[in-house]
Amino acid sequence: MARKKRIVDMNEGKLKSVVTKLKAIKSILKVSFFLCFLGILIQTSAAKSTEAQNDWLIGSWLLTYDPDGDPQDMLSFYPEGKFLATEVLSQRSIQGIYEVKQGIIEIAIGQSFEMQLAYDEVKDKLYFYSKETQKTSHYTKQN
Repeated sequence: MARKKRIVDMNEGKLKSVVTKLKAIKSILKVSFFLCFLGILIQTSAAKSTEAQNDWLIGSWLLTYDPDGDPQDMLSFYPEGKFLATEVLSQRSIQGIYEVKQGIIEIAIGQSFEMQLAYDEVKDKLYFYSKETQKTSHYTKQN
């Protein structure tokens, strides 16, 4: 009888140990879930904050000054990082993507063409500097 009691006591001890470990695992899972959820909230908030900071760019920008005399074009920027350049007279257009960095907008059209536009504190004009002619054109927001 004493032997059975000792076996039962051992099994109860093992059971308590297993239950304690399961409780610890449950706590770890709760913390992990909370941290993952918090990370998602922070990333979402940061993305919305970046979009809000770039709201000034969204819309159409018309080439209003070009010392090189190129055909007038319109640049359109969309919230999801998409870009469209349209020649005003012919209405031909080309799509690309853009990214706003400190003081510049990097534009990529396909894999072979990239350009940069600068902007100032007022953010009412975009500036394109031509390395070929060493002249600067600018675009003015239309809407």
